[in-house]
Amino acid sequence: MGYVETLLFQYKACQYTAIAAITVWVYDYLLTIADEFELLWSRNGILVKGLYLVGRYLPVVGTTIFAGSQ
Repeated sequence: MGYVETLLFQYKACQYTAIAAITVWVYDYLLTIADEFELLWSRNGILVKGLYLVGRYLPVVGTTIFAGSQ
């Protein structure tokens, strides 16, 4: 395989990996959304909610942007 073919293969592998990561996240999200509302959003505590939002949703936003920019 030449240099260009290797680059194209790696490019596609990165795209597919990002799509797989998003798919797993959506699956996890659908499984846990009811618990999330019950246990987190029904309570007070803006700091905990903010940290949760950053930890749970920011990586997905970054992965989606990466996958979309490819």
